[in-house]
Amino acid sequence: MRYCTLLALVCLVGLTGCPNRATIGPDDGPTKLIGRFFKAMVSDKVEDEKKLISPAWVVASGIDLNDYYINWYSGAADYEVESVKGNRVKVLLKFQGGTDMRLAIQTSYENGRYYIVPGSHDDEWIHPWLKAGGTGED
Repeated sequence: MRYCTLLALVCLVGLTGCPNRATIGPDDGPTKLIGRFFKAMVSDKVEDEKKLISPAWVVASGIDLNDYYINWYSGAADYEVESVKGNRVKVLLKFQGGTDMRLAIQTSYENGRYYIVPGSHDDEWIHPWLKAGGTGED
């Protein structure tokens, strides 16, 4: 009987004394979104990139995605999510030549999914980041 009580107590302390892994670290929704976006970008899959643009932003901007290109950086080889604060993601974009660039990207949660909220657009291009600049050495 003592061993059963001791075993139950050890299990209880073990289960309640450990942090919940689901609550450790930043929200992975924006992080996974950024992963899908950059995978599409380095693979030159523009239609996949367009699917990740916020539908609310498209409506508010009064544009048709089919009439626009998505701005991108040629030579991008990899990326690293540096931080996630709310819906803002800071990314270090890594290039084949060894130069890095920092990007700030806004995300939104709409209809059960995360989307990228572009920073701006002009006559031809949608710019999916709020800010681009700075190197990995900054």
